[in-house]
Amino acid sequence: MRPSFATAAALALVCACGGYSGGPTSPGGGGPPIGGGTVDAGDAGPRDGGGGADAGDGGCAALTISPGNAGILDGCISSLPTVGTGSVSVNTATCTVIINMTTGTGGCTGTVRGSRDAFDGGCGGYNQCYSSSLPGNIICVIGTTGSCSISVCDGGC
Repeated sequence: MRPSFATAAALALVCACGGYSGGPTSPGGGGPPIGGGTVDAGDAGPRDGGGGADAGDGGCAALTISPGNAGILDGCISSLPTVGTGSVSVNTATCTVIINMTTGTGGCTGTVRGSRDAFDGGCGGYNQCYSSSLPGNIICVIGTTGSCSISVCDGGC
């Protein structure tokens, strides 16, 4: 026998509106201890961790690869990657980066985040480029389904 739509809808309504009770709780708002013990450890304190200053985001790491010392393998120029050199400079105050290169793409600019300087920005005529780290492999989006890559190495690639 197949349940009717009305039966299924009524069951869904009962489940949605029926409420849930986690059982008895202590006056401080904590629930009963997991595992069935009788002592409640209480809550974790104020939601903001006690009102201290915000630590901010992870920032970025200082990174400088002098001109000519960064190896570049540019796959965004043609189907055959172009080898070149370049430089990388991260401004840690603003977490911005400038990557200059001798290949046809010319360079990349954007922001970096975290201890590995994850990159988000643009390279040459490509506005959507990203990398999980610098030095590393930068992927640039082409249209809706394509991509090209630029490898930035500390030394030769």
